Amino acid sequence: MEDASQNTKKNPPADKQKKQLKTSSTLSQNLDSKAIIDQILSTPIPLSIGNVIGLSKEVSQNLQEMMKPKR
Repeated sequence: MEDASQNTKKNPPADKQKKQLKTSSTLSQNLDSKAIIDQILSTPIPLSIGNVIGLSKEVSQNLQEMMKPKR
């Protein structure tokens, strides 16, 4: 048989979980996470074409299609 007190330690009550989710530092309250994500996604990183093509079959195929002459 399982001890009921052990089960409650593993799964805290829902209202206790809500309190844990609401806590945040003063620093994190002053930051705009969307702006930071946008900045991260717009940061250029140097990649060689060989790395890009070798990494993803889909990327390689898309590059090939884009470079083919169209009539």
